[in-house]
Amino acid sequence: MTVPFWPALEREFARSGTRCRVFTDQTAALTWVEELRSQHDDVGVTWARALIAESGSVVLCGEGGQRRRDSLLCRHHLALVRCRDIHRDLECFLATLPGEQLHQVVGSHLTLISGPSRTADIEKVLVVPAHGPEKLTVVIVDATCDPGAGCRAG
Repeated sequence: MTVPFWPALEREFARSGTRCRVFTDQTAALTWVEELRSQHDDVGVTWARALIAESGSVVLCGEGGQRRRDSLLCRHHLALVRCRDIHRDLECFLATLPGEQLHQVVGSHLTLISGPSRTADIEKVLVVPAHGPEKLTVVIVDATCDPGAGCRAG
């Protein structure tokens, strides 16, 4: 399924090898996630703070007790993101965060994930996975909203 929002986001997902599922209903999305988790034992699930359309990057924060291991120590990372949390670029996302209380909002960390884990050595030999999940699937939830308002989607 293609991402219906921006050609840039589709291009970045294709470039990085990121998979994407789009749901108009949160219940359907969560049912799909649970079915996948029941079929595979090494799936990590996180709720993303944001999705950056320009780079196809998922933004994770330490807020709400979200554990880093859920996105790092699994073979397949499912990053759920609400449609309203998709931003045109990193600058637009950062503008939504309160400066003085930033540590309270994001928690102990802010992580940007732009595809499955990969690296290449000096001879340009690609290694997947390198130091994290070999698969990344972005699950866009509530895709009925219009993320194009203001700075959000461009």
